[in-house]
Amino acid sequence: MTTMAGEAPRIRVEWGTDDAGLGAVLRAALAVLDGGGRIRLVGAGQAADIVHTVGVTAATGPRGAWDGGANGANGAAHRVHTLSAVPLRPARTVPGWWWGRRQRRRVGASATWLAHGRVAAQLLVASGAVPGEQIHWLPIVAPLACHADGPVDRAEVRARLGVPPGVVLALTCTSLGAPDAACGWERFLAADHRDVMTLRCALPGAPAMRPPDASDASDASDASGARWDAAPGAPTFPELLAAADLFVADQGELTAANPGVAAVAAGVPVIAVTTDSTAELVRSGRNGFVVPPDAGAVAEAVHACAAGELPHARTPRATAGSRPDPVLEELARGLLRAYHCALIHHGGRHAVGRATASAFAAGPDPVPAG
Repeated sequence: MTTMAGEAPRIRVEWGTDDAGLGAVLRAALAVLDGGGRIRLVGAGQAADIVHTVGVTAATGPRGAWDGGANGANGAAHRVHTLSAVPLRPARTVPGWWWGRRQRRRVGASATWLAHGRVAAQLLVASGAVPGEQIHWLPIVAPLACHADGPVDRAEVRARLGVPPGVVLALTCTSLGAPDAACGWERFLAADHRDVMTLRCALPGAPAMRPPDASDASDASDASGARWDAAPGAPTFPELLAAADLFVADQGELTAANPGVAAVAAGVPVIAVTTDSTAELVRSGRNGFVVPPDAGAVAEAVHACAAGELPHARTPRATAGSRPDPVLEELARGLLRAYHCALIHHGGRHAVGRATASAFAAGPDPVPAG
């Protein structure tokens, strides 16, 4: 059975094991499109016009077989593939040669690629992994756990954290599986700047924290007691972000879902290393600093923020909490454009492509609000 002209295209999504928080955001955006009748989500084993793979899935395994899937369910479906992260060489904004080679082998020649962030898209093309005409870039997103459901009392959270008056709170986040590109900057900072308290929290989604006790001293990030681990009842990531004076984005790979996005949206000054995907959202000298992935450079930029070299004006969203709806709508529009282009570009190859592409001939309509 093929999709008739004017019908919404059938999309089957195959979720990988390394989406690093991206999956929940994509599911919400796809629900917007499905609920508005712009696409029709189908389940495993059902015929589809597009099979959208996210991260490492059975279809993007080590051998990269694209053989129609189980029982030939993929059939004439076009492949759209999303990467959850682009790993980089140590301290460089260059993907490893092995990475590009592996991606070409896994995904195949005809797929449409989706990259979150302009830099990630450019690196995919520059590495030779993807031809420029086959890639579409989407916005970098914050994990859903980064968004507050309601107002956050900044003063109350700082009191709970024990932040002394006049001390600048620098927040950073370690994502599971993502290396830190400027290891040791907290210790470097603590040696000279006691007016800054640093706090490193876990990946949003497991945001509960506790300060280290004396037995943790050897494992703490710095002398101010900044290494925090999971503990029930402690502040959530949105609460920590509302309490923070600045955010340090120090990952060593370009992740599609990055908590630094929430900091930028909240109006919190951001120090981003060049190997962190948040860097492309920072206007250096205005809403933060972009620095090399070096501990000393990060510590110097944090001190500059603490010394008032950036405006500390905060938008109302920083204390009232930010909702992900506008980001989801933007992401949904981007997905719809990518599906549209994939079907138009490959419409001449298969009847299903020609039929479905005709529904998009005038281009994608705006995503329904609400």
